[in-house]
Amino acid sequence: MRCLWIAVLCALPGWGQSTLATLQGTVRDSTDAVVPKATVTVRNVGTNVSLKFTTNEYGNYEAHNLNPGRYEVTVEAPSFRKFVHSGIALDARQVVRIDARLEVAGAQTEVTVSAGGTPVVTSESAAIDHAIDVRALPLNFRAGSTSLVSAIALAPGVQIRGSAENFSIAGSRQSQNETSIDGISTLGMRNHDILVNMFPSAEIVSEMRISSVNNSAEHQGSANVDTISRSGENDFHGSVFHHHQNGAFDAQNFFATRVPLKVANTFGGSLSGPVTLPGLYQGRNRTFFFMDYEGNRVAGQAVLTPNVPSVALRNGDFTGLTLRDPRSGSPFANNRIPPDRLSRTSLGLQEFYPLPNFGPPTLLSGNFRGSFPTRRKSDQFDLRLDHHTAGRHFLFARLSFKNLKDGTLNFALPTIGPSRETPHVRSLAFSHSWTLTPQLVNEFRGGFARQWRRIEGPFHGPTIIRPASRR
Repeated sequence: MRCLWIAVLCALPGWGQSTLATLQGTVRDSTDAVVPKATVTVRNVGTNVSLKFTTNEYGNYEAHNLNPGRYEVTVEAPSFRKFVHSGIALDARQVVRIDARLEVAGAQTEVTVSAGGTPVVTSESAAIDHAIDVRALPLNFRAGSTSLVSAIALAPGVQIRGSAENFSIAGSRQSQNETSIDGISTLGMRNHDILVNMFPSAEIVSEMRISSVNNSAEHQGSANVDTISRSGENDFHGSVFHHHQNGAFDAQNFFATRVPLKVANTFGGSLSGPVTLPGLYQGRNRTFFFMDYEGNRVAGQAVLTPNVPSVALRNGDFTGLTLRDPRSGSPFANNRIPPDRLSRTSLGLQEFYPLPNFGPPTLLSGNFRGSFPTRRKSDQFDLRLDHHTAGRHFLFARLSFKNLKDGTLNFALPTIGPSRETPHVRSLAFSHSWTLTPQLVNEFRGGFARQWRRIEGPFHGPTIIRPASRR
């Protein structure tokens, strides 16, 4: 029985996807002959973590499971000058080729190649993808929302259909897209749609990578949007921000009677660096952290333009329309429903509709305009820890926590009032990468993404269907 449960668990689908990158290349001498047994050192400039490899009999090397960042490749071999290639910007899931050409040792002991060496077109993969650095772009998502979903539209081949979370990538349907954070899926299980509030703060996001063509088998969708968090480095870094929007600088909505009130503030900060405990644990080159906080407070107004029954219709007067008696099939006299034929249920339902306040009395479409208060509040935290062992192990874990309170007029009728929505978002990702040999690498990645929400509104079914005399 125990073996049966093990078989069942092993058969469950795994939707984790690696976000780590690869450096590979071939080492040759000046005569274009390959150089076996050359020592290749791959160093992360930010964390100063180095990995050493040896070229095989064909002069090839591969460095797998590298965290995105800035790298330097050093190649050394007896009787040859040292070769150093710096300024390599490595993105998530990228496979970059860095070839080395060694020269015979002489008066000059080192050959250095710096900046601009990373190819724009990656020749080692047929996939078409695009990386977005959200921190380098003036995106208008703060002081209104903290979600990065609108950044997806900046990638080529992305078409937005209606709302920002409904998008097509290279012609795919929304249901065919896969979205993940650090390789852990963030799709809603009910509608297979993106969980907009699942995104971490932009402070901790290293990049957003949109892959659209020739994805590898690890991606379950035809197109993939992966958000990758960034790690700390050997130097301490921090940030403090405050974004403010005010309706005083906005243009008036065409349907609004005046410029709606809006006061929106997004504020927070971040801190990153090595984990160092004096006298106990020195984390430089080994353990790093990145943490942030982001708060959002929005007080504004929603512009409503519903169609409401006119005063004449409320009294059963349908002048200008042909109205027939459902009992006899004959037209009502003067197209008016007799008062004793008016349904008490219909009269009760009219209480949910305000009186018209726009246009002539006979206008039946767009005859109400108004602005009504809305409020939104959110608090979120993100924490990531990275650890490099003395050997060939690399581990990281990220935890994201977000609570929201959203009070909006979702029913488009001011007499009904606002609904109150309180989503709670939790996200966790962890990974253990182990380089067993230069040709054998294992990565274990897992996590979860959960969003649950409570929606409260003024609707109460028993009260609505209860006769007016008993309310």
